[in-house]
Amino acid sequence: MAVGVVEGPWTDDENALTVSTYFGMLRTELSGERLNKAQFNRGLQESTGRSRGAIEFKLANISAVLHQMKAFYINGYKPRSNVQSSLRAEVERQLRADSALESLMFRAVDVPVVNPAVDLVLQRTAAPTLEVEDFTYHRRAIKTDFVRLESNKRDLGIAGELAVVNHEKHRLVLNGCSSLADRVEHVSVTQGDGLGFDVLSFNADGSERFIEVKTTRRADTWPFIATRNEVAFSTEIPEQFHLYRVYGYGGRRPGLFTLPGSLEDTCALVPRDFDAYAK
Repeated sequence: MAVGVVEGPWTDDENALTVSTYFGMLRTELSGERLNKAQFNRGLQESTGRSRGAIEFKLANISAVLHQMKAFYINGYKPRSNVQSSLRAEVERQLRADSALESLMFRAVDVPVVNPAVDLVLQRTAAPTLEVEDFTYHRRAIKTDFVRLESNKRDLGIAGELAVVNHEKHRLVLNGCSSLADRVEHVSVTQGDGLGFDVLSFNADGSERFIEVKTTRRADTWPFIATRNEVAFSTEIPEQFHLYRVYGYGGRRPGLFTLPGSLEDTCALVPRDFDAYAK
């Protein structure tokens, strides 16, 4: 079959093969092995006759489905919108049938943080933009919410907060504010949770900066959970509130992007739960 000549809607067989190939790539990544995306793409080109670009877009569509299912997706394939309905069904079918892949996802969540590096250098980047169809709530069967599982890993959260404390001290020292650097406080440890932020830092003029830290081992597009308290606090003092997203923790190039201001303005917020009382 000639490569790059097939057009039109993808068939069920093409979708099944592409999802199977994607999951093979994801297993490779989660196993910590070197992932050669180009090689997998060439294999799909030979099998389907689709172009390299068309395959890349389809793989990003698969990431979008997994993103909405709160499951792991390949770090290098940013979720893309306009997902074919038959592709969505195929992703959901194969994921629920692949217990080995699910086990790898659980293992990836459970990797312990050993001797967190407080002097970890975080590469500053711009906040990512996600191209997804709809951030509003939809009823969808989710076998395991890996976003919530990772967010509940206290050792990972503390490790990210320690890295941010060091980052803030270094930032202030570089700005000639050593005395302010000495006053940076890890309040989630010194005072406890529930304040709506994790780290008290400062701007160069001495004004306070309230930082909420969210840490993941995954890519910058991996979603995070913000509590009602954090959202409310961010709206009360938007000029002082900053969300620091630490991503790729434990990898070769851990990164950091920041979202200053109210979370209602900087994030697409999708409600999850309510506190309920019988009446």
